Parts: sequence; C-alpha cells; structure tokens
Amino acid sequence: MEEFTYLEPSRWNGTSRTERLPHIESYWRTADPAYRDGVGAESFDTLLGRVQRTLDRLQQLPPDSLVYAFSHGQFMQALRLSLLHPDWTPKQQMAHFWRFNAKHPVLNVEQLEVRWREGCWMTEHAESSISRLPA
Repeated sequence: MEEFTYLEPSRWNGTSRTERLPHIESYWRTADPAYRDGVGAESFDTLLGRVQRTLDRLQQLPPDSLVYAFSHGQFMQALRLSLLHPDWTPKQQMAHFWRFNAKHPVLNVEQLEVRWREGCWMTEHAESSISRLPA
C-alpha cells in the first residue's frame, strides 16, 4: 500500500511545497480522477483501485483475522473516504478529498480500524457513526 504519488516526481523533485502548491491546488480543484500528471504519477482512479484491491484481499482472510497493515496517510484517507461515502463517484471523492484531508488529517502513526461485519466493511470516524460499504 504505497504512497499516492499524484505529481510527476521528476518534474517536482527539488522544489518546495510553496512552489508546488499552485499545481497541487489546481489538481484537487479540477477533480479529474482519470488525470495522470506524467510518468511516475498515478491517477486518483488508480488510487481508488488500489484501495478496492486491498479490501478485496483482506476480505479473503478468515473471519476475525487480525491484520496490521502499514501505509501512507493519503492511501488511508482514500480508504476512509470510500467507506464513509460509498455512494460517491470517484469525481465526488476527489472533489472532497483535499478539504476532508485538511479537516481530518491522518497523523503519523495513526491507527485506522477497518472491520468486516455483517457483510460490510466498517470504519469509525470522529464525526460519524459507523459507516458501511457493502461487499
């Protein structure tokens, strides 16, 4: 569950966040889930596909399995947003991702619990009750 790299690394290596910020803001404001910034970058759709493959893989484990998975914040955030808003399209998820991430950041070493219960994926979030995503 590698980091979400949405900016082409070779174009932005050695730049400051301040230098990248206009492009970052434009990327999230445009909210085009199919857009890929270049070689070495992935689209938001690709990120969501990785989230779904991870959930599919976890679902194949025996019931009540305890799994520790280590990932990066934006991957965890995409997972959380997908579970909290299962009816949203990829475009809606992307349009809300930047603000949601700013308001509810995934902190370093933060734990995100995801459980399979009653045929649904569940996660808890500070501002919501348990959210479900049917299999």
